[in-house]
Amino acid sequence: MDIIKEFNKNDKLFQKEAVEYARDNKDEVSDILLKHLEDFVSNMDKNKEKECPFSVVYATFLLAEFKDKRLFKVIIDIFSKEGYDFYNLLGDWAYDNLSSIIVSVFDGDFDSINKVIENRNIDENIRGYFLKTYVYFCDNELITKEEVEKYLLKLLELYDYIDNEDDMDDIYTDIMEVIASLHLFSLMNEVKKMYYYGVINTMMIGDYDSFVDYIFNYDYKLVRIKPIDDTIRSMSWWACFDNREDVFDEDKVSKMFDSFIEEEIETNIMKDPSKVGRNDPCPCGSGKKYKKCCINKESNFLPYQSYIAKSLDEYPKKKVNGDEYDLYDFYKEEYIEIDKLLYNVLKHKGIPMFINRDYLKENRINIDYLKEAFDNIKVVVKNNSFKTINDYDEEVSIHYSLYQFFERYSKLLMEMINKHTPKEKEYLVLLEDLVDFFYNSFDLNDFNETLFLNVKDFLFNAKGKIDEGIEYFKEKLKICDYSVKFDVYQMLIELYEEKDYDLACEKIEEYINKETDNGLKEYLEEMLVDYREY
Repeated sequence: MDIIKEFNKNDKLFQKEAVEYARDNKDEVSDILLKHLEDFVSNMDKNKEKECPFSVVYATFLLAEFKDKRLFKVIIDIFSKEGYDFYNLLGDWAYDNLSSIIVSVFDGDFDSINKVIENRNIDENIRGYFLKTYVYFCDNELITKEEVEKYLLKLLELYDYIDNEDDMDDIYTDIMEVIASLHLFSLMNEVKKMYYYGVINTMMIGDYDSFVDYIFNYDYKLVRIKPIDDTIRSMSWWACFDNREDVFDEDKVSKMFDSFIEEEIETNIMKDPSKVGRNDPCPCGSGKKYKKCCINKESNFLPYQSYIAKSLDEYPKKKVNGDEYDLYDFYKEEYIEIDKLLYNVLKHKGIPMFINRDYLKENRINIDYLKEAFDNIKVVVKNNSFKTINDYDEEVSIHYSLYQFFERYSKLLMEMINKHTPKEKEYLVLLEDLVDFFYNSFDLNDFNETLFLNVKDFLFNAKGKIDEGIEYFKEKLKICDYSVKFDVYQMLIELYEEKDYDLACEKIEEYINKETDNGLKEYLEEMLVDYREY
């Protein structure tokens, strides 16, 4: 059989007979397949705009199945080429299976892998697939965790994501996935930095809280790589083949989806608190008895609360294996209890659109959780000497920073106040207590202070203390961080506007004449134009 000709004779059909022939004649065929790939590499520049022949795909998968280490050099030669759009040249098979092909034929040459990973002129996705092979190599003891940690730190220093924010790529997300999959706890702060600088693809992987869940989960790996063991199983189901072996059954999937919707509606019908016994598990999903949890809370049990219980299923579990680490190895129990309360509210919940929801009551439920968390936070802060929020976060915070807590809690309270709910006055007291606590407990004079000043501004307006607010922001203007001054000016002028629109315009002109900084002066001039046009 002319094996290359057979593979190329009809690219709409999977050539199962040719693959089986290649397996039966492995010794004879391997050299032919390798030579075919080497010829392909030597002619890549000429065929840059042409579609890759299917014989190249079959040859790659079969040599990977045969564990032919000669293929490794060919793979390096292909993917070391700069400026290539490998997706268009080779097809999506190269992206979806590259890591598996590499580990199948790896010859021990880590330097060649590293050169691909570190070359920023090579497609970022390709570099990511090369990097992920480290998970497999570490799991199979070809390299130690310590060596992987050292290399990842070198990689982060090389990429220098802090100084190159305009030149980001998904390699940072791949680094994070390797850290989570190998449970490299010593690099958690590096991941936190990556999230802070916005270099992680959160659309694909989730926020920092998801990373924490992943790194403490020993039953699931973000990076799961298996060598190519069966070319037929790996290729025969591809959608490009008319004779594919695993055909998508639309009717079956549709019935499964309908069944899922019915089950969700059935299990998430609103529960009646009067039918819950005092010693029964609380329907909110906390794990506590009803009498120790929600018995005195005004909100009824909603379908929303079953999703809180489901999200808690993702919360890192206590270890069962002595070789594993859990949250209790890194954090005090009181810190974990705070974190669980925040997790109930801040963890993303995939609530289907067809579920009937009462958002007002959901807000009350969330406020109850966050109020309890706040009471515990006060105790922790009182018993420690944290000067800044970052000091607190470094020791106490797990899934969520104190900034995230403040942002969600204040937003919920302001939303309830704006809706003029029966407990509006109580929520005003809670909001004032919240912002006062932060100003009394931490040095907030940095670029993050706008978050807290917005709440101050809201309170002055909500309580009708406009003059007091004006005096407060006039003083704040003298001492706040430069980056915050833009927002302070905005809040101050809006308070003047509450008194009189013309007065606001007059004050903008006054501040323009006094301001010595060109950036702030220009900002005020633009504001004045907007006000006059309005």
